[in-house]
Amino acid sequence: MQTNPSLFPLNGEFPLFLAPMAELTHSGFRTLIHTWGGCSVYATEMISAPGLLSKGPYERFYLDFSPDPSRTIVQLVGYDMDSLVQAAGILAEHPILGVDINMGCAAPEIRKRGGGAGWLLRGEEAVRLVGEVRRLLPPHLSLSVKIRIPESLPLEEFILFLQRLAKQGLSFITVHPKGLKEKHDRPARWDLIPPLLEEIPIPVVGNGNITSLDVYRKKREELPRLAGIMIGRKAVEAPWFFAYLRSRERGGGGPFTVNLEETARSFLELLSRHQPPEFHLSRARRFFRYYTRNLFFGHTLLSELLKADSLTEMERLLSAYFERHPEEIVHEEK
Repeated sequence: MQTNPSLFPLNGEFPLFLAPMAELTHSGFRTLIHTWGGCSVYATEMISAPGLLSKGPYERFYLDFSPDPSRTIVQLVGYDMDSLVQAAGILAEHPILGVDINMGCAAPEIRKRGGGAGWLLRGEEAVRLVGEVRRLLPPHLSLSVKIRIPESLPLEEFILFLQRLAKQGLSFITVHPKGLKEKHDRPARWDLIPPLLEEIPIPVVGNGNITSLDVYRKKREELPRLAGIMIGRKAVEAPWFFAYLRSRERGGGGPFTVNLEETARSFLELLSRHQPPEFHLSRARRFFRYYTRNLFFGHTLLSELLKADSLTEMERLLSAYFERHPEEIVHEEK
């Protein structure tokens, strides 16, 4: 099968992807990023295939592909072929950009059951899974996998495995170059990506530790064959980061400033609008763990926000903080 021609390049610009992150890349957060122009491709938070099939009370929130379904890839996580194929069939009925199979989640409770990064050790079964999902999806929808790099497999053997996946009709592969057991605080091993670029016959997107404009530029210079870059936690810390990168790529050299108070308030409003009340506090707490890094006294504010029992209380705490520190309202990205 041919790579989906609509993906690379995207609108003539180097593709920038929002990474799928549990409890973070919901429709409210994606809409916040979209207010600055967004990125090339949005990813949803990972959606459980068994959960989607069970048609639970929160299904409509997970199937909200705002702000732009045509630029949204839905990531599925699951433990068996049947549930993942059936879930992909449900997604095929929506006007999305594509489906991604999670083969990179290293959380032990998922990996040890054979889901997420566990699929990378399931050989032929994983190859058949990709083939079955590709045959089910309409040709216009992309199919991708997000992977890590197993420590237990020789690189040559792993490349052969990825080549077999690619032949099943993948549109691209996203590589988060870490081992299956490495945690988020371990740096990504971008030096492991060049052999994959040489040997895998489809586009490869890189992901991991893109924390600044300089790091972004360095990766693009070092890996000119890279098809795109995916950004996760930095985009949560700075939802305007994609817009900042684009402004610099297009030659913009002036100050890039944002209002930190307005952005925080916008997030809370969008969270309230797009997510059920049962999700409000958990999603807000996850977001502010990253966002408060922009503030000099962010650690103090974060400790207060984590104790708040409502979004209204969080808004009050934010107002009080910026009243005490008005010099921090306007932030310049550098």
